[in-house]
Amino acid sequence: MAHVVVIGGGLGGLPTAYELRHLLPKEHQVTLISDKAQFTFIPGLIRVALNLKPLAEIQLDLQTLTEPRGIQYLAGKVIVLDPEQQIITTDRKQQIHYDYLAISTVASLTFDAIPGLGPHGGYPHSVCTPEHALQARSAWLEFLENPGSVV
Repeated sequence: MAHVVVIGGGLGGLPTAYELRHLLPKEHQVTLISDKAQFTFIPGLIRVALNLKPLAEIQLDLQTLTEPRGIQYLAGKVIVLDPEQQIITTDRKQQIHYDYLAISTVASLTFDAIPGLGPHGGYPHSVCTPEHALQARSAWLEFLENPGSVV
């Protein structure tokens, strides 16, 4: 029996865990580790920013998505990855032994690389994260109260 671990519960990690569970015989274990409790459909965040959908409609509970499919879900952030011993340690002090590993974590946002870029002290808004989409929605609703030019 092999234990396959997928790190990341987003657009890459969740489908990877689904496919592995579908393709591998039942005796193999598939575990998904994510530091977020919810899967967010990132392309849907533009609809949140434009106030066309509430955030809750594009987020789903990872436990609910994985458990019925026979995928073990572990909440936590990976803080140590030991490829020699094939052990992962999470911020919750969990140690997970694995045979195979897939890493599908989110991209790092570096808005500070360009002066004036990004939602934190910059000029544009972002829909890269749920928090950014909610900030963009607030700005959009404020704009609609007194419309003007948009770039």
